[in-house]
Amino acid sequence: MRVGPRRHRSILFVDGVLCLEGLDGARARLRPWPPEAVRARTQGGAWEPFYPLLRFAELERYGGAVRQLCLPLGEPARVVAREETERTAWASFVGRVPAEVRAVIGRHLVGGDWGVAVMVADCDGRGALELVAQAPAIAVLIARRELFSAAAVRERPGALVYRRQRELLGLCGFPATKAAVKLLGRLRRSAIRPDVLLELRAALADPPVARELAHLGALSAAVIHVARHPVLRAAVTFRFLRELAVLEAHAAGEGVVRALHRVVRFTAELPQARRPRRVDSLAQLRVWVNELGPRAAELRRAARLTFPPPPLPASDGEALRLEPIADAYELLLEGQERRNCIFSFADEIAAGRGALYACRVLRPERATLLLRRRGAAGPFEIADVRGFANRTARPGTVAAIQRWLEEVSPMAAGARERRVPTDLQLATEPPSREAIEELLAMIRRAPRTIEAAGAVMTLATLCHADGAVQGGLLAVAGEIGRAH
Repeated sequence: MRVGPRRHRSILFVDGVLCLEGLDGARARLRPWPPEAVRARTQGGAWEPFYPLLRFAELERYGGAVRQLCLPLGEPARVVAREETERTAWASFVGRVPAEVRAVIGRHLVGGDWGVAVMVADCDGRGALELVAQAPAIAVLIARRELFSAAAVRERPGALVYRRQRELLGLCGFPATKAAVKLLGRLRRSAIRPDVLLELRAALADPPVARELAHLGALSAAVIHVARHPVLRAAVTFRFLRELAVLEAHAAGEGVVRALHRVVRFTAELPQARRPRRVDSLAQLRVWVNELGPRAAELRRAARLTFPPPPLPASDGEALRLEPIADAYELLLEGQERRNCIFSFADEIAAGRGALYACRVLRPERATLLLRRRGAAGPFEIADVRGFANRTARPGTVAAIQRWLEEVSPMAAGARERRVPTDLQLATEPPSREAIEELLAMIRRAPRTIEAAGAVMTLATLCHADGAVQGGLLAVAGEIGRAH
């Protein structure tokens, strides 16, 4: 049960006992010194002992602000009275705990104050306070020994605090070695809690994890969790662990662990060959979270898509160097790197069976190229070519790509030979309207070539077969006449 300022429906300090009623109906009775706490989980339920989660330093600051109480103007008097009553109750409660005990616990611990206070009260002399000051982690082990060892429960705290620290560790299930004592001495204040100590004990039972922890300068709850978690540990480098161990704030370490879980979950959906390398630093983790978070849907989409084999080969010439983008994950990275929307064509590329595909242009400039096949089995043409952030590519780059297409497009899978049919073929097998339209397009592209002249002669023999073609023939004939 967590107790503290502004957590309860009612609070009152009467006859040396703090009486609390929670918002859920649970009740608690806390005696400050010697510490004793009981609670009833429900109205009318049985009373049972428990360890309240509280911090003396926090309560002391809150209770000490009674005279500085200041609420907004117009606040109801009953609210002011209730706030002052609560602060007064906490101040009275904390004031009954010896000042030296509060000072030592507040200096060396962030949590677990109540259990350590109970241990100090049960011990005679100053041995318990000296143990808290010298080895706070071991003091918490003794204070909550019922969580770690049944054998330790049978011994009184007054007898335990004077035993060797190695013996105390062995009694609580830790390695009874000087190295283990030093390791617990490097725990950050925020990590000296029973739950973290239980996880550390499990980590030290694994020799590889224990060796890694021994080489870290400090130990936090987050670094213990990552080092012990096999999936998280495989996703980070040792340098990352060193940076994580430096974080003092417990909340900051928890935030890093949550971010690391997100990155691992996202990358697990990628193909094995496309998963990013291990996280090397906290800065890199922040970058990956910022990139992977908004791109989670795109990453899942890229993992589902399969691109057909590139229909055209790569080019590594002096004038032009380009390479096909072979899968959806590469296309996604290209769009992210070049800040363009090329990934929006991923579904069309995957379903197009080679009719549309993208290339990464590396020379004469860095650009992204999108090619589209003309017709069912026609040659490829430039659909778009863009530089960084969708800037227009240089004319020289476009010209180099066009020359490359003229050389390699007939080599594409499924492409037809671009021959003009002979009179004998026309007589036995007249071409379709689609073939005629392709001949027209050929003439318009290169009106001064021999192939164009042959195409015009072929069309001349067909003009009587399809009246709809006659208008196109007349227009093309005029273009060729002006060109010659």
